[in-house]
Amino acid sequence: MGKPEGRLGSLLNNRWLVFVAGMWVQAVAGIGYLFGSLSPVIKSSLGYNQRQIASLGVAKDLGDSIGFLAGTLCEILPLWAALFIGVLQNFFGYGWVWLIVTGRAPRLPLWAMCILIFVGTNGETYFNTAALVSCVQNFPRSRGPIVGILKGFAGLSGAILTQIFAMMHTPDHAALIFMVAVGPSMVVISLAFIVRPVGGHRQVRPSDQSSFMFIYSVCLILAAYLMGVMLLEDLLDLSHIVIVLFTVVLMLLLLVPIAIPLLLAFRVDAASPVQELLLPEPSKEETSKSGQQNEVVFSELEDEKPKDVDLLPALERQKRIARLQAKLFQAAADGAVRVKKRRGPHRGEDFTLMQALIKADFWLMFFSLLLGSGSGLTVIDNLGQMSESLGYDETHIFVSMISIWNFLGRVGGGYLSEIIVRDYAYPRPVAMAFSQVVMAIGHLFFAMAWPGTMYIGTLLIGLGYGAHWAIVPAAASELFGLKNFGALYNFLTVANPAGSLIFSGLVASGIYDYEAEKQAHQHQSSGGLQPGRLLELTALTAEEPLKCKGAICFFVSSLIMSGLCVIAVILSMIIVYRTRTNTCIPREQKLHRLSIDQPMGHLWTVVTHLHSLAGPTMTLVYPLYASIQALESPSKLDDEQWLAYWILYSFLTLLEMAAESILYWMPVWYQIKLVLVAWLVLPQFRGAAFVYDNFVRQRLRKPEEGKAADCSSSSPKDKNMSSKRSGASKEKDKSKNRFAAFVTLKKANIN
Repeated sequence: MGKPEGRLGSLLNNRWLVFVAGMWVQAVAGIGYLFGSLSPVIKSSLGYNQRQIASLGVAKDLGDSIGFLAGTLCEILPLWAALFIGVLQNFFGYGWVWLIVTGRAPRLPLWAMCILIFVGTNGETYFNTAALVSCVQNFPRSRGPIVGILKGFAGLSGAILTQIFAMMHTPDHAALIFMVAVGPSMVVISLAFIVRPVGGHRQVRPSDQSSFMFIYSVCLILAAYLMGVMLLEDLLDLSHIVIVLFTVVLMLLLLVPIAIPLLLAFRVDAASPVQELLLPEPSKEETSKSGQQNEVVFSELEDEKPKDVDLLPALERQKRIARLQAKLFQAAADGAVRVKKRRGPHRGEDFTLMQALIKADFWLMFFSLLLGSGSGLTVIDNLGQMSESLGYDETHIFVSMISIWNFLGRVGGGYLSEIIVRDYAYPRPVAMAFSQVVMAIGHLFFAMAWPGTMYIGTLLIGLGYGAHWAIVPAAASELFGLKNFGALYNFLTVANPAGSLIFSGLVASGIYDYEAEKQAHQHQSSGGLQPGRLLELTALTAEEPLKCKGAICFFVSSLIMSGLCVIAVILSMIIVYRTRTNTCIPREQKLHRLSIDQPMGHLWTVVTHLHSLAGPTMTLVYPLYASIQALESPSKLDDEQWLAYWILYSFLTLLEMAAESILYWMPVWYQIKLVLVAWLVLPQFRGAAFVYDNFVRQRLRKPEEGKAADCSSSSPKDKNMSSKRSGASKEKDKSKNRFAAFVTLKKANIN
């Protein structure tokens, strides 16, 4: 058994201790998630209206996302110094807000309050960057699980801090602001000198897999526990003792991961970790030298790159590379081979932010993240209104649920992306494309608004959105290196508020306000509003906005979000195509990839057939079934809906036949047609009846009104002729109305 001093030293230099400390830092770093609980206190104390609170929310979002300074300082300063800067910002910003709210400091104008909120929330960018940079450098072979777990705990921090505040049981709601200013600062100060890159063996060890599985188990238990606690606190009136007990159990669950570094350092056969610290780490010169052996063949002499070298065993590959080096150097000396001069780093090497900004891969990843996470954040920001428009009373349940799914998406996204990279040898953006497909389906569920789809959509959007923040940082570190990872990561995070600003601030809110105003006009025209009431409604302040009811409120915006996710999938697959041969993949993984290509091909064939069957099902099978049901139902509205649909579908088919040569060159025409037909046929929207009433019927009435006007101004002789014609037309009308009379009689008999 080793000396206690040696074991303590191995514990302090254990990378798993750094990882656990990073988890604890992230567990208190999600300060921005608590703004929804802080804003009512600020609003009531300072007398702000909703628009002023929204301005503070924008400042919070900017502070949460703009981390350029944090990324730069983490490259220049030690990580403990960067963490202390974040502590100062957090304590200064929210501490001053607490003094103002409690009346201990004079009130400041709104712009100054926005600055304080920005400064306080911006402190968490230092916590995030320091935790991610240190842990990713300590676990370079397990970037997916590391990033996923750390970002997952950041997502859960709001629920954790809320539960701790509930345990305090204080009637002073402003105390939550004080806790936000002091609590995270104390935790980060206590862990500042532990969160750092450590020396020693950093490769994959046999015990790593079991350690990660243990951490994953703790994460799942923690998520399930928080979900159960939130539901119990919402549905039942619990005593303070029970709430304290729940919080103590939560603290114990957060402390459980410390068992991993303790076991590695203090177990009886703990000689291996100590010996690993004594093993000489490969020097930078040796690492760069071994990396440059392949670089000569594959980078500078790119024209002569052999395509089958990666498929060879390791020993045979090295021999083949040595022979090729000799031949290629001789050919280059003779002038037979053109030697390319390197211009900046290649994929996988260390990029600076400025070098990455001129690379197509970086901007493809940025816009893919903007479309994917931006659309997901739009749902998160509007989830309360979405559930309220569909008639749900307990809207906060969906907000709590999506936070849990967000956490599980981050943890699961990192785990699955690591399997895709390590076991199947595919680039990590494949996992990002898969998560965006999941989000596209989730947006479609929100658009359809069938019973229960709110729960399914919340699940899919939460998982997909959370997976983005486990996959994108790991993929960026693989493509652009770890040296400047902090600056690269903080630039990519700007995509999140940018997407939310565009999609939520312009698209979703604009469509919602339009539908709400249209419903108010319809209510007025039907007699539900007194004259002048609509002017009062439109002049309401932000506290009492117009409200929209029904599935139509977010139908168009959800379809737009789904389409944006499809575009994000395309961008992610472009990254996959560009980087699929970038890394040197072992022969075993190559063969494993070939072994699964055939099943994946079969799966793609099945998906293609299902896609081709969606058109006939939506345009013919379902309308045929619904038309038969309409004939048997007592309501005449169904007859009008489906007669109008068949008229419009016939017109659309004729138009498609006439413009076939043009539509052939539109690759998304089939998808556009499916969306249009879905709007026409689904009973939530009754699009066919809407089009017929507002466009077709009005045009049919105009000629009849013109004829009536001509008859009123015609001579007696013309009137006699018209009366004869009208008598003949009445006979024709009788024959035309026989089918309608039959249907009406049948429905009357049913009644």
